Amino acid sequence: MKPFFGIKSPAAGIAKALASEFGLDNYGLKNLNMAYWNLSVPALYEEILFRREGNLAADGPVIVDTGIHT
Repeated sequence: MKPFFGIKSPAAGIAKALASEFGLDNYGLKNLNMAYWNLSVPALYEEILFRREGNLAADGPVIVDTGIHT
């Protein structure tokens, strides 16, 4: 998995251990360098914050802006 701006992702090791042998390309999804699944909640939070894809609110929920898609 490619580093994000040259920095190794915090969840890369966990994601590699949990990666399925039946990759996402089998579902028609291509060029996904940093797609993780089955992460634990702490690893998922860490990755969301690392990628700046969301924020942590008071008492623990993750807040993300999905735009017009939801």
